[in-house]
Amino acid sequence: MADCEPGEVSEIDFGRLGRLYDPAIGKLRFVHALVVTLVFSRHQYVYVTFSQKLVDVIEGLEQAWEFFGGCTRRAIIDNLEPAGIKADRYEPFFQRTLDEYARYRGFVIDAAVARSPQQKPHVEHQVPFVRENFFRGEQFIDRDDVQRRVLQWCLGQAGQRTHGTTRKQPLVEFERHERAALIRILNPQHFDVPAWAEPKVHPDCHIRVGNALYSVPFTYKGKKVTVRRDSRLVRVYYGGQRIKLHALQDAGGRSTDFADYPRHKSEYAMRNPDRIITQARAAGPTIGKFAARLLAGDFPWSRLRQGQALVRLVTKYGSARVEAACERALAFELISVPRLRKIVERALETEAAAPSASPHATKVVQHPLRFARPAASSRHAAASEPTTVVQTATTQEIIDGIEAVS
Repeated sequence: MADCEPGEVSEIDFGRLGRLYDPAIGKLRFVHALVVTLVFSRHQYVYVTFSQKLVDVIEGLEQAWEFFGGCTRRAIIDNLEPAGIKADRYEPFFQRTLDEYARYRGFVIDAAVARSPQQKPHVEHQVPFVRENFFRGEQFIDRDDVQRRVLQWCLGQAGQRTHGTTRKQPLVEFERHERAALIRILNPQHFDVPAWAEPKVHPDCHIRVGNALYSVPFTYKGKKVTVRRDSRLVRVYYGGQRIKLHALQDAGGRSTDFADYPRHKSEYAMRNPDRIITQARAAGPTIGKFAARLLAGDFPWSRLRQGQALVRLVTKYGSARVEAACERALAFELISVPRLRKIVERALETEAAAPSASPHATKVVQHPLRFARPAASSRHAAASEPTTVVQTATTQEIIDGIEAVS
């Protein structure tokens, strides 16, 4: 194949270096190296990490482009498991986040075919080269110490060596021909790595993302949506269209927009009794008074369902019948919507509204309660009252008395 142009191609590979002490957990861990090699000059950058997640791949590429002063127009990557790449000769599949990152920086991903090391030969043996010529036999304090020293190694021993194929010094060739040909980094901010998910909208109009809850319009209940979560925002998509935007919440948190609920459920979800009382007063003054009594107290939301049922009674039976029923219920201190419903269903409110010549005919009067026994019958004798003691003669005294008479 013909040689590539300066700044055209870079090759990327991930490999294990060895064990390194991690002070965060107090034991040895395997440390890995992400190697980025510029094909034209053979200059390279090494990023050291304990894990091989996608966020580590992108962070390594970000630091590599910053180290080089720009990025190449094409990046060849093999089947990197953390990057989610499934290479195919004709239709390679790229993980959504990595593909978004490539568009963010302006380069094209070129996936090498599986088990074809000849498609990225310039980086294929660089991980063993870094392991044998830099890492093996050295003593390091921690991962940050390895990263500082490997950069010095890239600029020194690796960058100023005479390359076995080109017979030139990679760092000199890079500064002379390739640095100016790289794509400039117009956006200095590091790429905010997002996480994608496809949760199902729960019956309560919420989705769970990152152990936090976010509301979604109720029309999408039971459907799968696509979620993009970064360090600041959570974006919810359906059918390629964004349907909701939330600020990122900590684990265990909740972000709820009460407008996402159906209108007849929003009051209960918001624990707001004022709207129900307003609706009741619009139906009738006595209905409003009944609703205010119903939703009074320290915990009014515990009776919001009854308040909603009161409004539905007005819709079903009309305000006149419910107004009369509320008047009867208030007279007997029956602050209960189920009892109120029975009054309406049995037409008991008509007893209170029977026509009469008396001006108080529409008022329900509570008569004094009467009992079968007088109130004094339940009293006990006071302890201070005298008690009469009756003494009974013994049997011997009775016999003596009979003998005396005879």
